[in-house]
Amino acid sequence: MRRLLPMLNRNPYKVVFAAGGTGGHIYPAIAIAGELQLVSPHIEVTFIGTTNRLESKIVPSNGYTLKFIPVMGLSRSLSIRNVYAIMLLVYAVIKCIGILRRERASLVVGTGGYVSAPTVIGALLSGIPVLMLEQNAIPGMVNKYLAKYAEEVHLSYEVTQKHLDRKTHSIISGNPIRRLSEVDRESARREIGIGGDNRTVLVFGGSLGASAINSVLLEHIDDIVESSIQMIWQTGSKDYQKVVDRVDQPNIRVYEYIDDMASAYSACDLVVCRAGATTIAELQEMNKPALLIPYPHSTDNHQYYNAKGYEEMGMGLVIEESEIRELVPRMIEYAIDDGGLELKRRDGTSSGSMNAREEVTASVMSLLKNTTDGTVNRCG
Repeated sequence: MRRLLPMLNRNPYKVVFAAGGTGGHIYPAIAIAGELQLVSPHIEVTFIGTTNRLESKIVPSNGYTLKFIPVMGLSRSLSIRNVYAIMLLVYAVIKCIGILRRERASLVVGTGGYVSAPTVIGALLSGIPVLMLEQNAIPGMVNKYLAKYAEEVHLSYEVTQKHLDRKTHSIISGNPIRRLSEVDRESARREIGIGGDNRTVLVFGGSLGASAINSVLLEHIDDIVESSIQMIWQTGSKDYQKVVDRVDQPNIRVYEYIDDMASAYSACDLVVCRAGATTIAELQEMNKPALLIPYPHSTDNHQYYNAKGYEEMGMGLVIEESEIRELVPRMIEYAIDDGGLELKRRDGTSSGSMNAREEVTASVMSLLKNTTDGTVNRCG
């Protein structure tokens, strides 16, 4: 990869990432930032996000500077709340322009979500080139309306192109995710604190948790204990105390949030989770069969389409939230005897997400080089 990347001079470049809200927006940005600094250590990285969402913890814990802006989402229906949201958006754009100029940003990378809107708009108004990522099959509102103004828009799915303006310069690169190196199963289990050869299920509801999944598991906790399966259970902050108070079993490890997902994936035989694009990419990277419960209120039901794609690969089963009472019987069935789920590998590996990291990183490097050559504008 290093040979294919354009050579940059030694002057510092500053890449600003707009990433916030959920792990699905944050982790692809962190993956690209890490890859950038791996191949060109002199590149500087800054993030823009909010004080009250997941990025306020994840970004600093990964060693990156996070600049804060106020932002809230627009309702898709007519609402007085939207008047305030628009006023806040204008203020956030002004604040972003100031941040980008003080940081002397060379390039802005937006990964979708509410934080991306003012940051990308601020970059465009300042003459700073923009690269965007859309991880889902159906683009979110921000990417749908702003993608045509970006230098490049990197997509995970070809079908996404039909939802974007024809002027959009889109590239199918896949979803860049954090590096997840498979850990020896026994070592992973020791690290987590579970042992033996019992079948193990990893449960998580995305970076923010999922109360519907947590509730049905609690309701059937006796059945789970009696089945002899082990569980690694990420509850999210909202339900953590409720679950801890109810569950005191040596074969069930409960976490508010799991930082070491590589060990969690490596220790398990089956995953139960939502169907965000980054989750799907990680499942594919780690070659894990999954029971997928799409979040029913995701924009344009995009999680359902993400999940169906994984199901069609033969690696997953979709259980809609309206049928969530089927989850525990299916989970026990599939954990014990795989329930017919087949683990399909391409030449023994799944390199799509790794290639996505490299491809998007190469595009970022190329755009940075073009800021020097004068091919794209650069804010001074």
